[in-house]
Amino acid sequence: MSDMKERIRLRRERAAARAAASASPAAAAPTPPPAAPAPTPPPAARAPRRAAAPVEAPPPAAPLAAPRRKSSRSPPPATAAPPAAAAAPLAAPRRRGSKSPPPKPPTAPPPAPPPAAAPPRARRLSEEIPRTTRDRVRGLEGRAKERARAAILGEVKDGALSLAAIDALARRYEQQRRDAEGRCRVALETKRQSAFLGVRALEDTARVSKDMDAKFEAVRSGSSRARAALEAFPRSELEDARVAMGNLESLLAQMDFYAAIPSRCAALRAQLEERPRDVVVVYKRTMELELWRSSLQRHVRQATDRARAADGLKRSTSDYGLEELGRLAAALAHRFAAVAGLVHDVFEFALAPLGDDVLASAADDPARVVAAARVVELHETLQRQRLRRDALADAEARGEDAADALDRLRHSPTGAPARAGAVARLYDGFRKRAATAFAEAQMSLADRGHGATAALLGAGTRLILDTQACVDHLAPLLPPSWRCARVCRSALEAHVERQLGQLWSPARARDLEVEELFQVSEWLETYNAILSEIDPVADDDDGDGGDDDARAAAPLRPRGPAKAFATAGAFLMGEYLDRIAKQVESWFVAIRARKAEPRADPAGRLVTTRPEDMFQVITMQVGVALDHAARDAPDPADEPASPGRPKGQHVATVVLRCLEELRHDAARSSERCRECVAAVERYVRSASRGRREDDDDGGSSGSDGEAKAETRRSAYSRKGRKNSLGVPDDDAAPPSLEVERLCALANDALRVQERCEELVESLESKDAVTGAPLLSVRAVTDQVVADYAELALDACAAAAAAPFVDLRDAIFAPDADRALFGPRWESDRTKADAVDVALTTLDDYLRDYRAWLPAYLYAKLARRAFDLFVEAYVYALLDAKPKPFADGDGAAMLLLRDQNHVLAYFLPKFTEDPDLASAGLREPGRVVAETAALRHLADVLSACAPAVDDYVVEELFADFGDAAPDVLVALLARLPAFSKKAVREDCRRAAAAAINRLPPEKQPADGGRFAVPPRIVKR
Repeated sequence: MSDMKERIRLRRERAAARAAASASPAAAAPTPPPAAPAPTPPPAARAPRRAAAPVEAPPPAAPLAAPRRKSSRSPPPATAAPPAAAAAPLAAPRRRGSKSPPPKPPTAPPPAPPPAAAPPRARRLSEEIPRTTRDRVRGLEGRAKERARAAILGEVKDGALSLAAIDALARRYEQQRRDAEGRCRVALETKRQSAFLGVRALEDTARVSKDMDAKFEAVRSGSSRARAALEAFPRSELEDARVAMGNLESLLAQMDFYAAIPSRCAALRAQLEERPRDVVVVYKRTMELELWRSSLQRHVRQATDRARAADGLKRSTSDYGLEELGRLAAALAHRFAAVAGLVHDVFEFALAPLGDDVLASAADDPARVVAAARVVELHETLQRQRLRRDALADAEARGEDAADALDRLRHSPTGAPARAGAVARLYDGFRKRAATAFAEAQMSLADRGHGATAALLGAGTRLILDTQACVDHLAPLLPPSWRCARVCRSALEAHVERQLGQLWSPARARDLEVEELFQVSEWLETYNAILSEIDPVADDDDGDGGDDDARAAAPLRPRGPAKAFATAGAFLMGEYLDRIAKQVESWFVAIRARKAEPRADPAGRLVTTRPEDMFQVITMQVGVALDHAARDAPDPADEPASPGRPKGQHVATVVLRCLEELRHDAARSSERCRECVAAVERYVRSASRGRREDDDDGGSSGSDGEAKAETRRSAYSRKGRKNSLGVPDDDAAPPSLEVERLCALANDALRVQERCEELVESLESKDAVTGAPLLSVRAVTDQVVADYAELALDACAAAAAAPFVDLRDAIFAPDADRALFGPRWESDRTKADAVDVALTTLDDYLRDYRAWLPAYLYAKLARRAFDLFVEAYVYALLDAKPKPFADGDGAAMLLLRDQNHVLAYFLPKFTEDPDLASAGLREPGRVVAETAALRHLADVLSACAPAVDDYVVEELFADFGDAAPDVLVALLARLPAFSKKAVREDCRRAAAAAINRLPPEKQPADGGRFAVPPRIVKR
């Protein structure tokens, strides 16, 4: 590699020396003009940056001009000869493995002569070339060099670089560069010649424009002299000549036409009388005359206005124009009058079928009605496209207000709104027809013995049928834009509101009978149903009844059902249903006041006659509604059925109102049952509170204590007022629940459910109610069934609370012999006398309940009694007087003993008795879980002071919610180890901290299962 570089360097030095020697004679000669800069050697002449492995040196060749290396700072010689003149063609490099002999070394050519100096013209061209063009040429030259360098590098085969190939490429790219320079020189010369030609064209254009300016100036001066001469002529004479010429032209043009106007008007009037169906043709010819009249009259008026304006502004003494126009207007006056009379007669004849007898005209000669509508529509189009436009143009020309011009046109014979006038005629005709038909029908029905209300409703029905006939006959003959159905319907409603509006006024509605209320409400609903079919609401309805003129001519009503009639129907139906509801409610109150005695049915269950009595009332009301619906049903031969109206709508409404009264009865009974349970709970919880007050009064005087005791005894012995279930109004008196009546109430609730299902099936079998009303009745029936099912459960809950009235003084009073948590309960650990007494009492009641109730309700009652006993036991423990237990562990064992006794009684019942399968406690674990609170309280009593385990706090938190720390302190206060208040407060804080550490999933959703006495809760 180093040898190759050395050889290249030596060749460059020899080439530089020869170039200097050849340039020495030229240095002695006179200095030539500056030549163009020598072109930069092409990239192909440069040596590659990297060389392949040393190869066999080619034969010596003629020296080449050494290209400038990137790393070299010395510029290349300015007089170096191009490679094409300095070296002969080189042989191609020998391929590896080729058997051809190496090329022979070429003979060295003679040295190239020095480059000649650039001629003066070439120097001028180079100076005239713009800088951007020269920069572009340099850029092209640089890219050519790069392409040459890439081509040289591409000739390298297998790492061998041949100088002969380099020399050939250099000569080829040098030739290409010279060709490109020649083409560029030719293109620049062509552009220069084009520029010279453009300059000469601009000079020619400037000379032509100067000539044109001179001619324009001559024309301008001539026009100025002509204007001055014209202004010197009298203006009044010019105006008179112009007006006379215009009038003469108008007279000559219209002489033959307006002379025959009266005869043409008479011929058109005769044609209309002889052939009435040609009204459209006559109208078109009449409008031709009318348009001529209006155009000529407008032309004369405009000419007169211009003449008057000119006379007033110029103060001319000549009145030739005004006099001539006045004579012209007088000559045309009788022709104008003939045309106006013809227009009036044609309009009256065309609109005659749209009057009071429009229905007869539509039946006898429908072509006349169609022709009348055609004339109206043609005239409406003429007004919109011609007359209004001309009126606005005249107003603008005369400086008038556009609104005044349109108003003046609206009051002219041809400018009145055609469509609005036709709609107004139809509306007035329908109003007169409705008044006549209503009066005739009302008098006919009154003569046949119908009442006032029935006669009014019958006449209204006649109007509905007449309106439907009008729409059926007229709507196909009239354009849709006339809204024939809405016009007929608006006229009908206006008359019906005036005649029948008295029936649904509040003052008159109170005087109507129940049957009349039903009839009027039924008629209004039928009216809206039929009118909704005659004039339905469309998607493209504009909602305002047409344009402004039509609305002003006829007060059209909105499409669809009439809101006023719908409101009136709803008011009357509400009044009707209110009266039914009051009747049903009064009868239900009378049924409840009878206090039906319970009796045993064939199965031995206690029932009363309340379901039969209530459904007798409901059946009577539904029967009345069915009779009304049957009498008011239209005869298919006389009247069409109400379209889109489900069958039995009002019957269903009556049934729904009766069912609502049943729901109210169920709600009232459920509320009384819940009051019974609440009264029992208050009565049982008051046992410990009353005795605790006696203990607190121990330090008072003997007379005060005896007085308080006497007051309490009188309160307990006094019998206050009770409701039908035995709940007293006085909370101090013991509630004596009538369990037989409670069981009968639960059984009656189930029977009411059955009667409701039978009622719906009866209506469906009679086909009295169908469609959406039937679905509504079924939905409300399901709600009634659910309400009475809840009533049955509430009655069972009240019956389950009845045994606790007896247990209140037996075990829950602190001074009872077998009192819970008393001295005997703590001293005798082998017997659970208090729990045994409670279980015996519950068992006695449950045996009766099993015979009086079905299995489902008996199971719910037993479950409720079980829950009430556990809740009462826990509440009594927390609310008892805080006397310390002798031993905490012993008290805990007593709680566990009571739990075992409770489980020994209830566990076999719930897990083995088939009648208790619906109680939801079929698994033993669930029964044990219901009494887990006793075990949790036992864990608190057996806790070690002063710390309490977190699991104990967690159990209390699940049972009592946020009151768990208060329950913990209340129980610990009964242990000797926790007699100090500070220790108990430490336990409260520890319990609160343990509750705060519990994860969210262990938080009770309902705040705890058991109620806590208010006295132990820390505020």
